[in-house]
Amino acid sequence: MKVWIVEGEHHYVPGIVVKVCASKTLADLEALDLVKIILNDIVDDEEEINLTVDNREAELERVKVAYADHFNSMPRVEISEHEVVGS
Repeated sequence: MKVWIVEGEHHYVPGIVVKVCASKTLADLEALDLVKIILNDIVDDEEEINLTVDNREAELERVKVAYADHFNSMPRVEISEHEVVGS
C-alpha cells in the first residue's frame, strides 16, 4: 500500500504542515490548498490567482523568484510517495 505525504512551509509563518493522503489525487488537492494560502499572503489583492493542480509548482516557483530577497526562508510545498510496510 502507498501513501503520499504533503509537506508545506510558509515563508514567514513558523512550522511545517504535514498531511498524509491515501491517493495522489488527494495529495495534489492538499498541495494546491497550501500553495493557495502562500500565494494569497504574497500577491496583491488586485492580482488574480489562476491556480490549478497542473500549474501549482510553476506558480510556487514564480513566487520564490519574485520574493527571494524579502524573506529569510522560501515557501515550500512538496509531495512524496511512500510505501506503507506492515507486519
